[in-house]
Amino acid sequence: GLLVLDIADPAAARILHQFELAGVQTVAAAGRLAYAGSDAGDLFVVDMATGVLLERVRVTHAGLTFAVHDLALETDRLFVLTGNALLIYGVTPKGLYGVVPKGLQLLSGVAVGGGSPSPLEVGRKLFVGGGRAYVGYFEGFSVFDVSGPSAPKLMGSPPRTQAAVHKFTANGTGLGVAVTSFGGEGSLALSLYDLSDPTNVTRFLGSFETPGIPRSVALFNGLAYVADSQAGLQVINYREYDRLGRAPTIR
Repeated sequence: GLLVLDIADPAAARILHQFELAGVQTVAAAGRLAYAGSDAGDLFVVDMATGVLLERVRVTHAGLTFAVHDLALETDRLFVLTGNALLIYGVTPKGLYGVVPKGLQLLSGVAVGGGSPSPLEVGRKLFVGGGRAYVGYFEGFSVFDVSGPSAPKLMGSPPRTQAAVHKFTANGTGLGVAVTSFGGEGSLALSLYDLSDPTNVTRFLGSFETPGIPRSVALFNGLAYVADSQAGLQVINYREYDRLGRAPTIR
């Protein structure tokens, strides 16, 4: 199912609402709304403040329904990664402060094939930013152009098997940071990729060793924050600081 937690007072966190939604395996949230995807191909929209289930959508592409693997939000678009496609929905708010959605409107979709989920994950992984969508899976990752919501298209996919991707994120200036593996749980590591050419997804730059077993990563202010299992939270500077102090020029 799906839990909504009240963490206004972290020391007294509590369950605010609980939804018995069978098979939910991924969630994304913005404002008051939460979006949850299930292994049966259902997409649920929940008002977290009131605990009301606002909408339930059956996710299909080319007449087929597959499990929802991952979700991502960017501005007024919801990206839904399933077992066979990447779908883009428009989120059009209405009402007071835009907290009540008019409804999810399917804008477009593109087939996503060639990659199966890692054996350590429940589905393929999705990251969206800067007009691009990155889909990570057992054989590597693919890049899609989603700058035009009505016409997404594949930009690059691995020509041969690469390291498995368990979590992917991009920094917006041509670098990707991912949790990867090449031989089971013992080989999980934080890896860095050059994304400057989206047609080439094999530009691996190197990996960082952590004290524990990395599971997930988020980027903020030029640093990587890594969920490192029993070793706790690791903060990694994945690029050298600017030590010369030379201001950039604008062209």
